Formats: sequence, C-alpha cells, structure tokens
Amino acid sequence: MKVAQKKISKPKEKLITKVNDLNNIQSSLIKKSIECLTKLSENTKSSSKDLLEISHTPFLYLILTAKKLPEKVNITPVKIDLPNPLYGNEFSTKHCFILSNQFKEQHKEKLSLLKKNWKFISYDKLCKNYKSYAQKLALAKDYDLFFCDHVIYMLLKEPLGRNFYRQKRFPNPVNLSEFVEEDQNLNFKKFEEYLNTLITRSTFFTQGNGPEYSLKVGRLIKGQESKATENVISSIKSLLKILETRGLDISGVRRLALKS
Repeated sequence: MKVAQKKISKPKEKLITKVNDLNNIQSSLIKKSIECLTKLSENTKSSSKDLLEISHTPFLYLILTAKKLPEKVNITPVKIDLPNPLYGNEFSTKHCFILSNQFKEQHKEKLSLLKKNWKFISYDKLCKNYKSYAQKLALAKDYDLFFCDHVIYMLLKEPLGRNFYRQKRFPNPVNLSEFVEEDQNLNFKKFEEYLNTLITRSTFFTQGNGPEYSLKVGRLIKGQESKATENVISSIKSLLKILETRGLDISGVRRLALKS
C-alpha cells in the first residue's frame, strides 16, 4: 500500500491515500495529517491581525477524487452521521429552517419553544420578506446551516436565488411527517432531539458535478485531533456508500485528501 505523506500541490492539503483498496487506511496517518493542518492553522492565526480569522475555528474537509464520474447524479443534500460535533452552540452555529405554510401554522406554538436556537420561516414569509438581492444575500450570511421541509425543497430555488446556491448554502431537506403523530400533533421531544442531532452529529453531502467531491468532516482544534480522526474515518465509509449507490465502484476512487 502506497501512502503519500508529503504536501501535494495545493496549499493547506494533505494526501491520505491514492490506492484502490481503502480498507487499510491508517488512522495514525490521518491523525498526523490533521495535526499538520491544525499546526498550520494555529500559525496562521498567530500571525493574523484579522479578529474574525483569529476567532474562527476552521473546518476540516475530506476531498474524494474519482477516476470517472458516477453513473447517477443527485444534487439533493444527504445527511451523514458523525461521531463528534461539527456544528452546535460551542461553535456559535446559527440555524434556519424553512417550513411549509401548513406546518408552520399548525405547530407554531411548539416551534416557538425552540426560537432561542432556531429561526423558523414559512415559505410565504420567505417569498414576502426576502425579495431583493440584498435581502437574499443577508439571509445567506446570517445563518450557518439551512434546512427545509422536503415537500417544498424543489420550490426554493426561485425565492432563495441563484447566488444562494452559488455560495453552496444548500437547504438540507427533512421529512417532517416523521414527527407528526396520527392526531396531527407534533411529537415535540422527538423533533427537538432530531434537530439537536442535525447540528451536533451531522454533516451534509451535495454531489455536484464531480469528479472531485468535498465534504466538511470536522474542525481544526488543537488537542482534539483524535475526534477529527474519528469523523474522517466515519465520513469516508458513509461517503463511499452513497457514491456506490450512484454507480461509483470503490476501484474508481483515485485519491482521498484532507484540506483546511
């Protein structure tokens, strides 16, 4: 098994493997790569005069490059479970959920109990309050994560605008019917637990055109390289499963890399 340990052409990137057999990926090599990227990030912060850059906790990205494109392309975001947090209160993450008018109206009292950590917008309010380019741009900047009721997912491109998607602010669809009981009441506890999972134990993959795919898998935090390593290993397995269902055999993977 050949493993490259040196920096490759792109800055702030470490190559994990170039081989077809991914079963022998060494967690020690992944951790070492993360330690290198973390050290580079810390050095950049220490020499920076930008307060935003100094206070920001950088993301860690998994880069998968394929030899050829998968047979199927699906740009709908897919939720991938993680063992350790990528978002959440510790990172001051802000979340926005776009709901169908019916769901927002029917469950507005219970949704108001979550307004401390979530912004809930109905489809009508989205169309009414975010008409201009400046308003759409402000919405994209105000929140780190966007979710939507899966029944209105295909209706959001026009009210959100092209620039919203160009910035990769994809609204992640959620099937909300799973949290509505037979009497049409919202199972608040189940819904709240799921929302917490979305922001503390999840990342989201959007396929794009390929053949290179990028996935946020962790944060570069000194002393927490082991947690980031666990996220990377878990994400590799999940990402491969997704791409295999779309016609990309494991032998079609050319390389895996980590990037900050």
